[in-house]
Amino acid sequence: MGCTSSKPAEAAGKEPSPRPRPRDAAGFACFLSHYKVEAATEARWLQQELEAATARRCFLDSDDLKDLSRLRDHVRESACVLMVQTRSILTRPYCVVELVTAIDAGVPIVGVSVASGAFAYDFAEMKRFMTHLDHFLGADARAALAALGVDAVDAAYKLSNCVPNVISVPLNMNESRTVLSARVADIVSAMDGKTARAALPDKDAWLASRGVAGAAPLAGAAPHQPGAVGGGPAPVPPEVPVLPDSAVGRPELIAALKARVLHTQQAGTKTAVTAPALAKKRGSGIGGFCEGLAANLTSTTGMGGVGKTVTVAALARDDEVRYAFDKICWVSVGQEPDMPALQQTLHIQLVGRPLPEAAQADERVAHEALKEAAGAATVLLVLDDVWLASHATPLNFVQGACRSAVVITTRMRSLLDGASEVQCNVLSAEASLELLLRAGGCEELLDSRPEAALEAVEYCGRLPLALGLAGGIIKELADSWQHALIPLLQEELGGEFDTVEERVVTASLRAVPQEMRADVGALFALFALFAEDAVVPAAAIDVVAPLAREPATAEPERLPAARSAASASGGGAALQKRAVRRSLQQLIKSNVLRGSIERGVSVHDLVRDCMIRRAERAREGGLRAMQREAVPLLLAAFDAGGPAAGYVSSSLYWHVRQALEPKVEPHADAVLMSVLTHEKGDIRKQGATGIGVDRLRSSADTCDAAGEHLEAAQLMFAVVAVRATAAGSEAMRAWASLKRLEEAGRGSAVSHALESQVLNNLCLSDGGIAYGSAEHTEMLERIKALGALATSDVELQMSADANTGPSKEAMEAEVGLYFAALFAIFALEGISAYSPMTHEMLVQSHHHMRECVKHDARAAALAPDPAAALAVSSYITAAVYMPRQHALAEFAPESLLGRRGARLRETIEQYDFDSVHLVTKQMASNVDVFSFGAEPLGLLLWWGDVSAARAGFAKVLDVHKRMLARVRHGEIAADGYAFETFCMVTNLPGALLAAGDTDMLRELMANSLAGAILDDETVRAGFATFYDGPFGQWKTADGHCHHTFGTYQLVVRGLEAMVRDGAATDASRAALRAWLPPPAELLRIAENECAWRAHACAVHPALLCARLHGERLGDWAAAAEVAEGVLATEAFNPVVRTEALRLLGRARAAQGAQAAACEAAERAVAQAAEARYAWFEMLALADLLKWCAAGEAADVRSRLRGVASRLASSKEELAGVIGEGAL
Repeated sequence: MGCTSSKPAEAAGKEPSPRPRPRDAAGFACFLSHYKVEAATEARWLQQELEAATARRCFLDSDDLKDLSRLRDHVRESACVLMVQTRSILTRPYCVVELVTAIDAGVPIVGVSVASGAFAYDFAEMKRFMTHLDHFLGADARAALAALGVDAVDAAYKLSNCVPNVISVPLNMNESRTVLSARVADIVSAMDGKTARAALPDKDAWLASRGVAGAAPLAGAAPHQPGAVGGGPAPVPPEVPVLPDSAVGRPELIAALKARVLHTQQAGTKTAVTAPALAKKRGSGIGGFCEGLAANLTSTTGMGGVGKTVTVAALARDDEVRYAFDKICWVSVGQEPDMPALQQTLHIQLVGRPLPEAAQADERVAHEALKEAAGAATVLLVLDDVWLASHATPLNFVQGACRSAVVITTRMRSLLDGASEVQCNVLSAEASLELLLRAGGCEELLDSRPEAALEAVEYCGRLPLALGLAGGIIKELADSWQHALIPLLQEELGGEFDTVEERVVTASLRAVPQEMRADVGALFALFALFAEDAVVPAAAIDVVAPLAREPATAEPERLPAARSAASASGGGAALQKRAVRRSLQQLIKSNVLRGSIERGVSVHDLVRDCMIRRAERAREGGLRAMQREAVPLLLAAFDAGGPAAGYVSSSLYWHVRQALEPKVEPHADAVLMSVLTHEKGDIRKQGATGIGVDRLRSSADTCDAAGEHLEAAQLMFAVVAVRATAAGSEAMRAWASLKRLEEAGRGSAVSHALESQVLNNLCLSDGGIAYGSAEHTEMLERIKALGALATSDVELQMSADANTGPSKEAMEAEVGLYFAALFAIFALEGISAYSPMTHEMLVQSHHHMRECVKHDARAAALAPDPAAALAVSSYITAAVYMPRQHALAEFAPESLLGRRGARLRETIEQYDFDSVHLVTKQMASNVDVFSFGAEPLGLLLWWGDVSAARAGFAKVLDVHKRMLARVRHGEIAADGYAFETFCMVTNLPGALLAAGDTDMLRELMANSLAGAILDDETVRAGFATFYDGPFGQWKTADGHCHHTFGTYQLVVRGLEAMVRDGAATDASRAALRAWLPPPAELLRIAENECAWRAHACAVHPALLCARLHGERLGDWAAAAEVAEGVLATEAFNPVVRTEALRLLGRARAAQGAQAAACEAAERAVAQAAEARYAWFEMLALADLLKWCAAGEAADVRSRLRGVASRLASSKEELAGVIGEGAL
């Protein structure tokens, strides 16, 4: 009797086709209740994702609300209400009405808690807010509720007794697409599993018991951390395996494990060990610890393939378990654990961000960081597939006796001292039969108990892994399985294989159709190339497929069938790929591989062991020889930029590590050196990671001792790729080797090109050269010399060969000359060592700026590809963010930046993060200059192009969102972006304020490293590391410096205060006074910290804080004092001076001195006009119009209209900034 699979297309590895937005279904799958200011992006994303997942409409007011009077009807028409939980959602009357309507109508509520940024939802504080809603809501909000027919006390009663009990799924839009997909699945599951609310308590009794309201919880509440105590069920991290469709329940085993992790005695648990007698609730005890109790450590033991991982994955997904813990953490350890990567994964699971830089380099420091990250939270920590006790130690951060629990899965009994053990045995006969038939797609035959199935269960030893593989054979044999399955299994019993899984795997391969058998067997062995537990994309398998060969054969060129077809037809790559995909799909169908072609495939480690044994027999040299052949293929795939490039840039380290020859130094190994000397920093980083930094340093020492200085420098420059701008000491070490090479008279074009890259890195790296030192001078002179050599070489090549074109080396040389000119500007303008400015010094500085522009243009022209050209094109913005020269008669914006800023516009239009950003981080300077935000600032200052500037603002904001995401995903350390973030702060926030775009500034602070520095210790520690290097050491004996980390944080805090909503209260003013420096301290900053004077700085820290003194505290005298002090200190920067004069005008107007206010405004107009800042000239004239006498208004308005006519913005755009009546 045959059987037909009833699984959906996804189970067969087919991606469902995207659906158009449903419009015809009755009612809504959910009603999205959200506060637009805080969650508009999240709500729109949720609508799109949930409609695709449910094939039903999801209500979103911006799309679906046509009649406000029907709002409550729409709630009642929805299957559930999805409450997007943000900081202030319950302060919005309409959101309150929507939730109360849902409660009254019996519509279930599901929560989605925004778990990052300034608007993160705090469960404990919001419960208190709900309980006293009638007290905390303002009069206007209470009146709005009343107008909508909702009583505030009644709303408090209903919300506080219902909303805290809803299922809540955390959402962090900075997480990876994989994690976000898992979040959507969790939300859909919560929507499907919604239950009716419990009955409300007696209202009078509730009123009597709710207590005193106390202080308003929304005034300065601490940001919520994902998974905090009281926040609903702990989220399941994506590392927890998805349960297979064929999985069968193991209730007794799950019960035994729950008894241990939940600290409860459970009747009927058939294990030899009793559970600890502890029944306290989650989070009890001081700091989450329970004094005097043994650590809750459970070891789930059993033979390989017995189902330990699937069982513990089911435990981690159990609702009762999830509600018992604040966090669930999971890593698969394996036989060769990558400990830094595993510790990194755990830290991200705990707090949503990577380990601090110091912890990433030290296993013990990382372990302490994990303990600190866990804090008082109760955690279920699962360490899957542990082979050695020493592997568990650096990963087990659960401290002493506490309410947290640790579960390990292992094949070894008594592996960990003090652990209670739960034995995972083979399945019962009934469960084995069920698994076999479900895996074979024949579950409907369970009642008939086919004889062949019963025999197969015993042949497979009732081992889940083997039963799943046998189920794959059933699918392959189709209608003949009841006759053919047992003979196939019996045939392997007398063979060479000792283990059940090996015999069943062999039978699976033999069940493949004859014409495919050789191909499938060859691909099976080939899969041994990939790391344990890796999810491998099909594109990566395509790349290494030429190495496939059947065991004990010698021909490696193509899969066997592909070789035959290619020889017959002359085809090649296309036939190869089709053969690979057919074989891959066959292995998935046979349950040998897990996953799909679209999403990637993985393999159980026992099956992988079978693959390794076959691969070792496939060729002389075994698996290492295969890896050494695989590395060049993977490099070629990366260079070609195909679909496998992403896999190579993240996983090449594994193949490099497996390709290492034990007795061969890296510099003597051509395969390794092809990786370590690759032009892309990502590849060099993979090579250095795979080999190990310590081994590379040792090998570099060996090379230097042998006089092989070029090789030593190449090895150390590969280490630089690991640490980016934090690698100053490594870059210095590489330069030292290159200087020895030059001293020996063996310098060459190759060594000079490498030296240019090393020195370009040193220009902006941490831990390298102190600015203003003799070494710094030597570096700049050497950059110039190398640039001259490279220019000469290029000119000679071009004269000899007309086909000579762009090259990376020539581009890097021009970039070096650019930096030499830029640092000459720094020296003149007092950045590297403070000195008073003169007009003559500015003229010299402007000469160097023209040199910068020249070398930047040449570098872009010599760039080897469009992405590199665009990356260096942004360097031109030094002409924007170094503004002291702007008032010079010689300075001509259009001469430097193109007609009406054409070069700035082109960069904004063409910049693409995915193609350009990583190129910039792989160039020697390691800086993405576009992230500074100078392009939109320049377009606003000189040409007043609001539309183009806002397009630039949006792109730069996206860059900073993605930079923050890269740091939190562990792709780069925070200090790798410290310089970019500082430069952005000096440009972008001031431009946004000048454009009147506080909403985008608020979004920037909530979604960038600049904003994260205030409440994210990892980011703050990373930036502090950067400031501990030369960048933060630019100081003179009398206290002058570039700027301090403390002042940088002050600016960020000031910007956060600027965008904070809400009327000023006594409490908010007191909180502001607690950190806001007095005028004397602000003037000290203005005098001593030259960065804020030399860079664009529309948000000069002294002026920003002075503005807060005036606007928030009403102390306009302090604001005026600071403005006048800044003007006295800085004589040349027109951005700073214009802003100081505008602030002075506001202060005088607030003090009632209208004439003084008008004088300040006129001075601001003149200052802006001198620098050709048409935008600031307009803003200053708009100020003047507010304060001038009535008889002068017509003249001022005429001047204002004249300036506005020169701007590249419409009247409507300008009115949105300066007001409707100004023009």
